[in-house]
Amino acid sequence: MSYCLKFFCTFLIFSLFFLSCDFNIPNSNSSKPTSIGDMSRILVLSDSAVFASPAGQSLSDIFEKNYPALNQAEPYFSLMDIRYFSFNKLLKRSKIVLVLCDINRDSRLSNYMRNNLGKERLTLMKEKEGFYLNFIENEWAKPQLLILCAGLDESSLQNGIEKYKSLLFTKVTSFEEKEMEKKYAQIRGLNDHQKSIEQKFNLDLKIPSDYKKTLDGDSFLCFTKEIENGYMCISFYQSDYKDTLQFSTKELIKKRNIVLKNHLKGELENTYIKTEERFPTLTETIPVDSSYSKRLRGLWRMANDFMGGPFINQNIHIAQTHKIVHIDGLVYSPGKAKKKYIKEIECLFSGIKIKQNDL
Repeated sequence: MSYCLKFFCTFLIFSLFFLSCDFNIPNSNSSKPTSIGDMSRILVLSDSAVFASPAGQSLSDIFEKNYPALNQAEPYFSLMDIRYFSFNKLLKRSKIVLVLCDINRDSRLSNYMRNNLGKERLTLMKEKEGFYLNFIENEWAKPQLLILCAGLDESSLQNGIEKYKSLLFTKVTSFEEKEMEKKYAQIRGLNDHQKSIEQKFNLDLKIPSDYKKTLDGDSFLCFTKEIENGYMCISFYQSDYKDTLQFSTKELIKKRNIVLKNHLKGELENTYIKTEERFPTLTETIPVDSSYSKRLRGLWRMANDFMGGPFINQNIHIAQTHKIVHIDGLVYSPGKAKKKYIKEIECLFSGIKIKQNDL
């Protein structure tokens, strides 16, 4: 091969590479590919010095804080730092992309952001707080969330991130929740599972086919799924509604302990599942079909044994039947990451609907 031909081939390869890394390539709405990657990973496009700066640390504090009520530390999201020249067509398809930019720097990313913002926005930034924030959906793929964070300098960038940290976190978690709802809609549940739940507890809820019905009594229903080094368990039980005191955290834990002691027993004698009350139980109100519902998060343990893990417990007031339906999801997978399994339970719980009886 002649020198000229070698030079031409080398030039062509590098030209194609840098074209693929330029993320200002227009996309038509009809041709955008499906996004790829883990929903819990945020790809951060930045200069290395900016990612290592206090602004980058602020992002880590927002998104990489520990997920609640797990018995081993796992972050809400993991940040994957990437350089501008490495941002190719494949990485563009990431589900969540965050651009972190100090536009005062002399870099390709900063040059891009200055040109993208234009004189009018730059002037507005200088007149105000020196920070730009924007959220764009489905820029290069579907579904996708693109977040643009730019500051006139390092200090403005960090101050802006700190000021809008709640908004940043809420936007990302809302995007994740919306995708969880879409994922639930695609679940192919077993009719037998759904029928059992509807008949006993007046709820419409899809349980995937890889969950097996392991307990089926008059007042208790349990589905179990085998996972890496353990299992997941979703149980249903109910109580007569008398007054609002039944929704106190203390009473809900008491009810949970009584029911699970009777139904979820260990292999050894006098071993049973109970709430680990040495660990704080977290609570939140999450309405279901406009009905009052309280969710508990915490840890469970096997009494008189060494097993344990995280749980989510959803408690719903069913006004038409004067009942409280309790749905309990727990995970046992010693030594393994558990957040993904808890997120799966959350995904299932997002689809809970109350069946309306015909009058």
